[in-house]
Amino acid sequence: MPDAGAEEGQAMGNALCSRLAYADWQHIPVTVSIGVAAYVPGDKVESLLSRADGFLYKAKASGRNCVIGN
Repeated sequence: MPDAGAEEGQAMGNALCSRLAYADWQHIPVTVSIGVAAYVPGDKVESLLSRADGFLYKAKASGRNCVIGN
């Protein structure tokens, strides 16, 4: 999400979690885990993606169906 900060990213992630949880999936429960990392001046693509990936794994480890980020 270009030009969005961590708060906007987490808000969008939470909205996605909610929408997926309440969508009609033929009675199959669907969840999503999301890691959000905001750009910090001096970040390289690799460091940004690495932080997002770390947050994703924290979200999965904390019970799934949530958003974790900075």
